[in-house]
Amino acid sequence: MPSNNEKIKYSKDYWDVKKSGNRLLWRISPNEKGEFKTFKVLQDDFNALKSILGMVNRLESKTISNNELFAKLFIMELLGQIREKETTVFNDSVFIQISNQLSKPLELFYQTFYEDLCSNQLNKLTKDDFTDTEGHNILMDYHRFKETFTLELVKSKLNEMMSNTLHRRS
Repeated sequence: MPSNNEKIKYSKDYWDVKKSGNRLLWRISPNEKGEFKTFKVLQDDFNALKSILGMVNRLESKTISNNELFAKLFIMELLGQIREKETTVFNDSVFIQISNQLSKPLELFYQTFYEDLCSNQLNKLTKDDFTDTEGHNILMDYHRFKETFTLELVKSKLNEMMSNTLHRRS
């Protein structure tokens, strides 16, 4: 029966993923001639692979629980895309589209949000019958809105709202 010190050393070695990866890399690397060699798998090789797979599984299982808000928003966006495209969750193009959107810089999202917010002031011009004076007032409201609500102010307010939500929900 192994002693407590031996168990601790084994556990420490077993969960040393870097050491395990280096061992497997050494075992399967080609020789000086660039040839791969066959070898008998040893217990240490098997343990190294188990260590690496254990780390991958631990990281994978914590990814969603550590990013619950992202998961909720991702599912909401995915659902919206599925409804809009009248497709199923198994349509890879929907995942690719969301992934491509998420790869864009955050600054672009702020800018797009701001431009849409400002443009919404002009939507009254397309929906209602209005007189020249009313149209002029709509345009003036649009310009006043842009002067009052600058990109920096809107960005600051968005950051405040997102931070508050993150603090409440995490």
